[in-house]
Amino acid sequence: MQKNSVLGGVVATAMMLGGATPVVADEFIKGMMGAMIGAAIANGNQGKTTQRRTTSTKKKSSSGVSSAARAANREIQTALNYFGFPAGTPDGVLGRKSRSAISSYQACLGYPITGQLSPFEKDFLINSYHRGQAGGQQTMVTVARMPNGYCGLLQAYREDMARPVQPAAVPAPPVAAAAVPTMQPVQTAVQNTINVSNNSADMAKLQEEFDEIARQIELLTDVLSHQKGLGATASRSGKIQALEARISLFEGQRSDIVEEAEGAYQTPIRPTNANLGTTALRASEVFPKVPYYIAGTEQIGEFWVEPRITDEGYLVYNFNFLDPDAELAKVVEKISMSPSDIKKTVQGLEKVDEWTQVAQEKNIRRRFSKAAVCFPAADCEEKVAGNTSTEIVFLTYEDGKTAGQFRRNKGRSAATYNLSNESGMLLAAYLEYMLDVGSKEFEATTMTDDDLSAMFE
Repeated sequence: MQKNSVLGGVVATAMMLGGATPVVADEFIKGMMGAMIGAAIANGNQGKTTQRRTTSTKKKSSSGVSSAARAANREIQTALNYFGFPAGTPDGVLGRKSRSAISSYQACLGYPITGQLSPFEKDFLINSYHRGQAGGQQTMVTVARMPNGYCGLLQAYREDMARPVQPAAVPAPPVAAAAVPTMQPVQTAVQNTINVSNNSADMAKLQEEFDEIARQIELLTDVLSHQKGLGATASRSGKIQALEARISLFEGQRSDIVEEAEGAYQTPIRPTNANLGTTALRASEVFPKVPYYIAGTEQIGEFWVEPRITDEGYLVYNFNFLDPDAELAKVVEKISMSPSDIKKTVQGLEKVDEWTQVAQEKNIRRRFSKAAVCFPAADCEEKVAGNTSTEIVFLTYEDGKTAGQFRRNKGRSAATYNLSNESGMLLAAYLEYMLDVGSKEFEATTMTDDDLSAMFE
């Protein structure tokens, strides 16, 4: 049923192209086959839904939404979350939060902002979601390199719709294979054994994925609560929105795992991890890694901030730039930052977000860069041998896109790591949370008996 739904969406979308010729429509359908494959993979293990029918009506849920409509709405919510438009937990009810997410989706693509999806907008959203899922790692590479993140991915998919596709070569007729005699009873016994083994291994893998997502949701929720408790500011709103989008995405993935387990294995899946109760170091490991990209290349990586206490007894934060694909040295760059440096980094990311809003409002379309913050100040004045500094830089491009950049200056040489504005806000929230929990843990472990005695007067 899911494959038919996606195919129906593709055909409906092709019909919306107006005066397009049959050849263009046909090519468009071929261009969206990736989405169909993604849908088939995502839904291949799900169990079939048994529908109970009364004499004249279908059974509806307590909210008045039919099960079929709820499933369709849930897919819409999952797709919105995937592209960074927070629709909340996919529950199949398109409420106020979902309408707001739809409006953001429409604004991203320049459609009329109504909060209601047209048939074309719905089909394009769902098909794009499946295409992104089917793309796997390549999708992440594309998103990481786009200053406007997942919104840019949607815009790129829409551009692909109008791009002519070369007709695929007609494959040669398959050569009939010679019949091979089989021993059916023996083969069936072996196959049954393999299935049981595979199911057990698959279930264990699903449980592992579920537990990891549950840990990430729990930590992200803590970071979100921390942000909301810091007071309302313009930059705080961006951080909260980035966190809510990531939480909604993980909640959708968690629901998918539960459905897959219960549908394919008739086995409920439950979290096996206990209360998070983590140290600051463990929290830094659980937090979903924030991506960066190297401009002009296909390389992407991840930020990881690791709180440590030096041999001299000082609290520092190792700001690591990771290459997840490296087999040996995964840490490409490491900057040892003091708590003061972390605060300056957050201020720089907030300034980049502020300047991004200005650039978009003023429709700036030219290449430009400006440092939002640089530290240590003494090494920022001159980029000469012996001086090492870190800059947070704001960038604009000719097509109107913007980005943030970490620039590690080593004399006259510099290493640069770019990130989207959305990733910048997520990273800023992450840093503020790590600064808070790291400082508290450090103070708790360095208190004297007199300090504790004064605390409990």
